[in-house]
Amino acid sequence: MHRFSLLLGALLAAPAAFGQASLTDSQTLQALLSEVRQLRQELQTNSANELRTQILFFRLQSQQTAVARASQRAEDARTKLAETQTTRKKAEAEAKDIQDRLEHIENMADRKEFEGMNRYYKDRLEELAAEEQQ
Repeated sequence: MHRFSLLLGALLAAPAAFGQASLTDSQTLQALLSEVRQLRQELQTNSANELRTQILFFRLQSQQTAVARASQRAEDARTKLAETQTTRKKAEAEAKDIQDRLEHIENMADRKEFEGMNRYYKDRLEELAAEEQQ
């Protein structure tokens, strides 16, 4: 009889244990489902952040290219200005030399030639001054 009561007790306790197991399985599934949803949300957030990062990186590259072009144009302008200033200084020296020589020339043919060169250098100096202002 003692065996019978043990067997009966085991049979009565078994459904309760099976019920708890299925309740635990349901809780486990809910937890897994919740975690999958959370992971999906994080994946979507990460994908959106990655897209924003790519867009920002593209904008940065575009801006760097624009800055590089502007820097190159500025450097070209500085180089041209330096060349123009050098040319102007040489032209000023030539114009001064011609002006000095013109004051001492008595021959009319030579004088006309030097006056023509003097006008050329004055015009050239005006052109160079205008280039420097650009």
